[in-house]
Amino acid sequence: MKRQSMISGAMVLAVGMLLVKLLGLLCKIPLSRILGTAGMGYFSASYTLFTAVYGLTVTGLTGAASQCTASLMAQGRYGDCKKLLTGSVKWYTLTGLAGCLLLLGLAPVLCALIHSPKSQPGLWMIAPAVLFSCLAAALRGHFEGTRNMTPTSLSQVAEAGVKLICSVGLSMGVLWWGEREFQRTGQVLGQSASNWEEAQAILLPWASAAALLGITLSTLAGTIVLALLLKHQPPFTSFLAKQAPPTLKQSQQIRQLWKLALPITFSSVITSVTSLIDLFTIPSGVRQAAAAAPQLYFSLSQTLEPGQQLSELLYGAYTMALAVFHLVPSFTGLLGKTALPAITESRMGQRPQSIGRQLKLVVGGSALICVPAGLAMGLVSPLITHILYGAQNGWQVIAQTMALLAPGAVCCGLAVPLYSVLQGLGRADLPVWFLLIGSGVKMAGNLMLIPLPQLGLSGAAIATDLCYALVLGCCFWAVWREKWKLEAKKSPTQ
Repeated sequence: MKRQSMISGAMVLAVGMLLVKLLGLLCKIPLSRILGTAGMGYFSASYTLFTAVYGLTVTGLTGAASQCTASLMAQGRYGDCKKLLTGSVKWYTLTGLAGCLLLLGLAPVLCALIHSPKSQPGLWMIAPAVLFSCLAAALRGHFEGTRNMTPTSLSQVAEAGVKLICSVGLSMGVLWWGEREFQRTGQVLGQSASNWEEAQAILLPWASAAALLGITLSTLAGTIVLALLLKHQPPFTSFLAKQAPPTLKQSQQIRQLWKLALPITFSSVITSVTSLIDLFTIPSGVRQAAAAAPQLYFSLSQTLEPGQQLSELLYGAYTMALAVFHLVPSFTGLLGKTALPAITESRMGQRPQSIGRQLKLVVGGSALICVPAGLAMGLVSPLITHILYGAQNGWQVIAQTMALLAPGAVCCGLAVPLYSVLQGLGRADLPVWFLLIGSGVKMAGNLMLIPLPQLGLSGAAIATDLCYALVLGCCFWAVWREKWKLEAKKSPTQ
């Protein structure tokens, strides 16, 4: 069987990602209108805590499995590829189970730390997604390492479809049940309410939790799709494994796997740290800003729902703008993912010219995606906000924040695929340090800018822009340096 090239693999992933994002928008638009800014605040708080554990346990596993498999493929060690799959499934599942239990056990403590106890049900509902995602990471890594991107694409589309149906359907079901219960008894979940607005405020944390349960079910669906594809359409390494029996012990392979995964995992954890920084600093910062100049926030305070605080409204609005921001690197990251196996093989084969061609494709393709996207975010953010979220409370804040995040979206969109390039060049540790420095800038920016009454929430967006501009500059420098070192090593005159 013929393996996919970098371009064909990118096309497969791009088509899948377009479908995923379309289904994601079809989910996010009704979900944001069902839950409102308050409900989305609970949803985002739980999801941000989840992504921290997700980054610690899941992110990096797919890339590590892909790189190990690609390296073994380049050496013709097909039996070791099959053995690696077996070991990665076992150890990744144990890792996912540990992450799931960690979230379930620490949910009360984590929600207390962020002063959002109403986010606890959502954290319970999404915790099993860590387990299913780890198992899926092992399967996706094996397929991607053999340059077969189709299973990854199909599983992601399946996840998005199940998420659309379950998240929207379950959250609507909770509110529908609550409305009937309120009309019948005047109570909701054992609590009395004088009107439907108060009853809805009681229900929103549980409606958000139902939406997060939909995410868990979607990860289960994606894992099932991958398992079925592996069973009925196994990678071509299965046919070649008998010709090249394993030469390494499974323990040696797993050590190599974790050696590659840990730097990427640390990088992902640090990436999620920026979201945690926002989670911890935005509510307190805007409270300080509003206390210093209440007249600037008076009109916004008049739009609050019963029981809702200004900090919850603003944090919910920020996460809605940030959702559009994250669309950009999610597309450009596909180019890095497809380049990773090719760059790994080129590095092992001492072919710097091939790396140069792949690098041009990655950077050029990323620029074609993120520059127009950044311009759209900056120039027509009110239109995007109305299309996605409607004219709900705080829509002006969402639009303003989205416009301010546009430069950061361009920088992040260019930087994310370069993480994979550096991983393929054997320097997966460098993005960790770059993101650590960027997170320091983000933390300092949030602490200094958000409490300023004239900036408030805008300070968080500005700090994000500065963070990713610095990270992008560091990534470009590192890629150029590593490529130059490889060329110098290859040159016979050196």
